[in-house]
Amino acid sequence: MKKPKNYWDNKDTCLDEALKYDKITDFKHNSVGAYRSSRKNGWFAEATKHMGVYHKPERKSWSYWNDKDRCSEEALKYRTRTEFKRKSQGAWASAHKNGWFDDITKHMNVPIIYGVKTGDVFHYIGKMANVRKDAKLKNSNVMRQYTCPNIRSIFLNNQNVDVVQIKATKNALWYDEKLSEVLLKHNEKHPLLNAEWMLEGKRGYWEGKERDRHTLQRLSESKHRKVIEYDANGNYVKTWNSIKEIAVEIFKDYRLINGSANSKIYGILNYSYKKISNRFRNNSYWFKEKELIENFNCIPIRLKINVIKENEIKNHHIERKTVNRTTTSKYSVVLYNEDNTIKTTYNNIDEAGRALKLSRRTIMRSCNGTTKNPKHLIKYGLKISQAINQK
Repeated sequence: MKKPKNYWDNKDTCLDEALKYDKITDFKHNSVGAYRSSRKNGWFAEATKHMGVYHKPERKSWSYWNDKDRCSEEALKYRTRTEFKRKSQGAWASAHKNGWFDDITKHMNVPIIYGVKTGDVFHYIGKMANVRKDAKLKNSNVMRQYTCPNIRSIFLNNQNVDVVQIKATKNALWYDEKLSEVLLKHNEKHPLLNAEWMLEGKRGYWEGKERDRHTLQRLSESKHRKVIEYDANGNYVKTWNSIKEIAVEIFKDYRLINGSANSKIYGILNYSYKKISNRFRNNSYWFKEKELIENFNCIPIRLKINVIKENEIKNHHIERKTVNRTTTSKYSVVLYNEDNTIKTTYNNIDEAGRALKLSRRTIMRSCNGTTKNPKHLIKYGLKISQAINQK
């Protein structure tokens, strides 16, 4: 029987009609009017949710975001500007266009002073800008310090290593806040790596002293590390007073990101210790003064670059640094029902992948929250540590 005109313009009528069908194809073929009306009026996802179909969120028009309050409400869902841009491009672009961006994102990228500890003992104090949605710190941010053998050994040789938030601060104050926290933990007899490095850098003198202009200048000087430049043939060129000086004058890429200095030269000096070729940039080789003195007991006038390269090739298997790990850690994977009750727990990612027929990458991205799986709600469970059999 033909329905009267505008019969399907009523939402409840369309929803009741959709309940008669278990598949979208049956709904479309047997009730074209209700199907088209639900599509047209934005009721389709609600009308077909009982059919077990995943619906992507409807894309908002650009004009939808021409409202500051709406953009601000959207920005509060995210903790970093990168996440904001990736997950809500419309609001992100509109905020830039209308000049609201700094105002609605001022809660993002707040510097966090964190600590790495085992039990009640702190080993390292650091700073990061990102936290997870559950207000926990991201271990991936801590791993940027992982190239330091001392910090790496803490994670590899201890079963219960925690990364905990100590305090949140402002971009302009994060260094002083971090320094005060290091001094506090050092006075409480914690074996901090920071304290050892600061004492080597002669910062211990400034503990408890008032910071007038002269003191601030001296403290700033104590943070500088001299850098030695050699030309392509290994001949001594110049001694630079600080890394920043090279970044400004030679690389010309010095900038501050969340209060931290950033330039290519920092990466070259901090992470290029394995190969001499990694130190060659802008037609020069770059070395920290301290590491040259440790290796040669002086500052060489000339370096035999070819000999160094040949020795690297011959001794490659010897120079590779190995760490004797006593434990290995894996996370369990938990599969949840639609009502957020636990359905199944898998011992590791591989076991979950075999059972759910998903790749490791898909499971890892789903557990991290970077993608949503329409069929399975999965998250990381407890961290499981196992002893390694020593041969």
